[in-house]
Parts: sequence; structure tokens; C-alpha cells
Amino acid sequence: MKALLFTMACSLLAFPQVGCSTLTDTPGENFNRMARAIDTNGKQMVDDMQTVGLVDRSSWLSKRPVPNN
Repeated sequence: MKALLFTMACSLLAFPQVGCSTLTDTPGENFNRMARAIDTNGKQMVDDMQTVGLVDRSSWLSKRPVPNN
């Protein structure tokens, strides 16, 4: 139990040091990338809600069987 608590404490202390910064991107570029990802996710959320609510467009498939010649 002590080993588990020690491992969790070490991981919590190391977590803030990982961060979102890289050696090749500036903080502004990181902010722009995160903002673009949030914007894209927000736009896709409408499609996801329509799919879950079953209000997305109907299928173009035929209701009758198509002969396979």
C-alpha cells in the first residue's frame, strides 16, 4: 500500500513538469494548435449530437432488394 501511494505521489509531482511545450514550438504556436483542436471538436459535436439523437440525414439505400445479376 505504501508503494502504491509513493508511486502515485511521484507521478503527481512529475505531471506538471511534462506540460505542453516542445522544443520546436513556441507557446503561441501551442496555444493556436490547442485552440484549433477545441474549435474542431466543437464543430464536430453538433454532428455527434445529431447522430445520437437519430436526427441525421436519412440513408440513400433502397428499401427494396436490388437484384444481383
